[in-house]
Amino acid sequence: MAKALIVQTAFIGDVVLTLPLASALRREGFETAFLVVPRTAELPASHPDVSEVVIYDKRGRDGGLPGLLRTAGEVR
Repeated sequence: MAKALIVQTAFIGDVVLTLPLASALRREGFETAFLVVPRTAELPASHPDVSEVVIYDKRGRDGGLPGLLRTAGEVR
């Protein structure tokens, strides 16, 4: 199954407006993951067409280059 990553959903409105994309991708045979900040993680986590949620806490544990590299490793 092909995979898709939806990135840069830092605001709740962005996540809400992007959830239909996850459904459309699922219908086309994609496994869909979201890369989100901690405060928006609940929305995609509860959506049936989202396979995975990766939390990127750029102001916390994932800050700086080491955190970015760690998150990139999680996404792969």
